[in-house]
Amino acid sequence: MDATSYYNERSLSRRSLAEGDGVRNTHNFVKAVLIEQHLKRHSHLLDLGCGQGGDLLKYRRLTLRSYRAIDVSHTAIEATSRRITRIKLRCRVKLECIDFTSHDWTTHTSVDAVSCQFAIQYAFASRPHAEHVLSRISAVLKEDGVFIGVVPLHAEATYTPITVTHPGDARRCLEYSVQKGDLVGLCLTYQLELERWTPFTQFCDAARRSHAQLYASMKASTPDPNNVAFVFRKCSRI
Repeated sequence: MDATSYYNERSLSRRSLAEGDGVRNTHNFVKAVLIEQHLKRHSHLLDLGCGQGGDLLKYRRLTLRSYRAIDVSHTAIEATSRRITRIKLRCRVKLECIDFTSHDWTTHTSVDAVSCQFAIQYAFASRPHAEHVLSRISAVLKEDGVFIGVVPLHAEATYTPITVTHPGDARRCLEYSVQKGDLVGLCLTYQLELERWTPFTQFCDAARRSHAQLYASMKASTPDPNNVAFVFRKCSRI
């Protein structure tokens, strides 16, 4: 099942942390710490592949100036809209239902940060798709802005189609493999320099010491070693 069909059919799930499984809770813990450590307060943020708005509470703590979200799934965008209303996100909001891997979503308005959580792999259906996305991330980022996210790593070569299952869902979804060297190399082509590349096991080892109370309250557990947290920074050409 391709990503559009998969996420359009996925229903909104409102669970407490106590009801959640350890994998999802651990993912949320990693993202919460990554966002806290690398995104500044009062930022203009682009949430690329926003899904159903599961990270909105993490972003709300930043007191954003603006929030722009893009996702290929209309049901995900509708869910994000409802969540924004429910949590009272108090900033300028723009939601767009488009395929960020093939449509031109650049604007004249720049942002301080682009967050792409478990979604950049969909850009690696081919090199032209990946170039399309990374060039536009660079174009919308202000100088010294950051591109942050998490990505699953597979053993297969970059651009290889991979069928996966996600936590708590037996359905199978198509995504694409991307290797570190290919992602880092393409990012550098578009003025995005690697600042952090941390496997989840290493990330959690450090974060559960520095954020022990959050780790316990979010009921995080053993992380998937095949996931990586990354940070790239937009730099000027020399």
